[in-house]
Amino acid sequence: MGRVILMMNVTLDGCCDHTQMIASNEELYQYTVDLMDYIESK
Repeated sequence: MGRVILMMNVTLDGCCDHTQMIASNEELYQYTVDLMDYIESK
C-alpha cells in the first residue's frame, strides 16, 4: 500500500486557502521539494 502525504498552507489565524501563498520565496519552495524527496526515498 502506498503512502498518503498531505501538506497544507495554514496561517496562524487558521486560514487554509490553497489559492493564497503564505510565502513566495525560493527558499521555502526548495525546503518543500527537499522534504518531499526525503519522504519519497524512505
